[in-house]
Amino acid sequence: MNDSLQFANESLKDFDVKNICNSLQGDQIRSISLRECELSDKDFKKIIKGIGKNKSILQLGLNVGVVSNTTRIDALVEALKKNRSLTALFISGNSFGDEGMKVICEALTHHPNIISLDISDCNLGDGCIESICDLLPCNGAKSGLMDLTISFNPDISTKGWAKFGIALAASNTLRELYVDYNTLGDYAASCILIGLTSNRKIEVLDLESTGVTDDTAQLIMYLVENFPVRLRKLVLDENKIGEDILQTIKDKYRILAEALEAGLRTTENDTVPTALQEGDTEMNDTLTEK
Repeated sequence: MNDSLQFANESLKDFDVKNICNSLQGDQIRSISLRECELSDKDFKKIIKGIGKNKSILQLGLNVGVVSNTTRIDALVEALKKNRSLTALFISGNSFGDEGMKVICEALTHHPNIISLDISDCNLGDGCIESICDLLPCNGAKSGLMDLTISFNPDISTKGWAKFGIALAASNTLRELYVDYNTLGDYAASCILIGLTSNRKIEVLDLESTGVTDDTAQLIMYLVENFPVRLRKLVLDENKIGEDILQTIKDKYRILAEALEAGLRTTENDTVPTALQEGDTEMNDTLTEK
């Protein structure tokens, strides 16, 4: 029996649904991914009920319209309340809106093991940002997120991102943050960067196409020069940042890397920013691809 099931751009038949449900009953399945698939609410409930009972599944993907109405949101929430094995939940491309996302976040705050979450392109705004912030830190009931993808939710305002920056500063687990294709601008981006001065565990930050300019780039340089950040991958593509300042950022990272290797900065949180070291083809011009 396969420990992973993936369906994309398909209309699920009775056989497919039965196969998924049987796999869930055996407690051997590790991953299920449904992307842009058509199925009835009844069949969705069958699958999601099995996920709630399953003890082996680690990764669940329900992307691009699979969770298409409140009935399915409610079913997903009930499954999250019962399941205790999941570590990753990918639900991008579903139009939850703020109210739907708040209900899902409430269930996630009580899940003990989910550390990876993708809620890109879910029609989110300021109304759910505080609920998302509640997922960042660990507490007695949950582990706290290690990576969060919240790309392409342009209705989140600068005020919402400011709140997120405050929550980011208090997070003690997050390692990767993807906020690309949001309307951040320099102010909101600065709120996130300020959060990094306290949260020194962030290793990946994706700011592609977020409307930032040289002002944000200069703040990044200040951050790199004055704080022991762990950033090993920084994405700045599709922004209005000059080539000169991009090269300067790269040079600053190189100097920091050399200093760390020479033992000139020895705080326990210091690490060499490998993604910006000399010879890394992925970081030409201080830009990366996903």
